[in-house]
Amino acid sequence: MRCWSEAARLVLRQWKDWVIVASLLTGAGAVAMLWLAAPLATGTQVAMEAAYAIWAAAFLLYALWLAKRRFAPAGIRLWRAVQRGEFWGAVALLAAAGLWLPWRLATWVPRFESLAAQAWSAGARFLLGWALLTGGICWLVGCLGVLSKEDGDGEAVPAE
Repeated sequence: MRCWSEAARLVLRQWKDWVIVASLLTGAGAVAMLWLAAPLATGTQVAMEAAYAIWAAAFLLYALWLAKRRFAPAGIRLWRAVQRGEFWGAVALLAAAGLWLPWRLATWVPRFESLAAQAWSAGARFLLGWALLTGGICWLVGCLGVLSKEDGDGEAVPAE
């Protein structure tokens, strides 16, 4: 539980890095939508499809690399973290608060009188869901970084 709060403090303290990672993930999503919408009739269009796929993968990999660099600067020892119960609790919390809750926010449609109010509601719900998803990813990387730093007794070493 201590590693969860430590990782949350790290993400909130470095909120600008969180915004950069969220922006990169937005870019990956936008290019993936171009990839899905591209026609496949000619060889040039197939080449564009391949370029879109590489571009989206590059955005995604750069976002994950930057999240690891900013929120787990000492590195991630995945095997050490996977053996801890806090990691599996963090994965379950990410699944609930970072995946399921944004999905519920996006699919919930409150009834409003005007179309403008519905549009503002949709924008706010999507923005909140995106913040939960990207913040959850950054928080999980922070948890991995905290759990990867241990002393000889098996206890997590507090981050500097």
